[in-house]
Amino acid sequence: MATSNLMMQSGSFNPTLQPFLDDNINVLKIKTRVLQEQLDQAVVLTQILSSKLNLSQYFNIMCKFYASYAQVEKRVLNFESKIDLMHAAPYKTRLPSLEFELSDIANKLQLRLPIPQPKYLVMGEGSILEKYWGIRYALDYFSQTAVMVLPKIEHTLGYEYNLSMAFWRKLIEVDADWLRTSTTINSLPIEHIERSELVHCAQETFILISENMAGRP
Repeated sequence: MATSNLMMQSGSFNPTLQPFLDDNINVLKIKTRVLQEQLDQAVVLTQILSSKLNLSQYFNIMCKFYASYAQVEKRVLNFESKIDLMHAAPYKTRLPSLEFELSDIANKLQLRLPIPQPKYLVMGEGSILEKYWGIRYALDYFSQTAVMVLPKIEHTLGYEYNLSMAFWRKLIEVDADWLRTSTTINSLPIEHIERSELVHCAQETFILISENMAGRP
C-alpha cells in the first residue's frame, strides 16, 4: 500500500510508490489501494512478524496462505501459456518453493501438508491478457511483503530450525522484473479500464489472499 509501515520499511521497488506517467498502472494503483492495505494488515494480524512466533504458528499461517496461492499461481501460469508476453519477463513460479518449505516444516513437526481446497477467483468472460496481468500485478506486489518478512522470520525461526526460506527468497527476485512488467501493463490497449478484467482480477486476487491469510472461509 502507499503509506503503510510495512511497505515504508522496504528499500526496494513498490508499484504504488513509483511515479505514474501512464494510465493503466495509475488506475490499478488507485483501484486496489484499499485492498493492498487490507492484505498488508492481514499479514500483520497473523503475528508472522512477532518475535514470539513459533514454528507451529508459522506453519499454520503459511498453510492458510498456501490455500489461496496455489490456486492463483496455477491460474496465472495457465493464462501465460495462452498469451504474448511482449517485452515482459516470464512469471517466476514460486509455488514449488512454497511447497518445499511447507513440506520441510511438516516433517519437522510430524504433520501432513494440507491439500488446498478450491478457492477460485471470480472472473468474467473478458480478455485473458487482461486477466493475466491483473493477477500478476497483485502477485508481484506481494514481493514487497517478502522484503519485510524474510529477515524477521530468519531471525525468529530460520536459523534455529535451519529453514530454507525458499519461497520468500524467490519472491524477492520479482523486484528485478518490475520495470518490464509495468511497461507491459501500460502498453495494454484497454478501453474503460476502470471496468476491465485487468482491474477486476487484481482486486479479486488481493481479496482472496487477504481472506485466506486472515483465516476467513
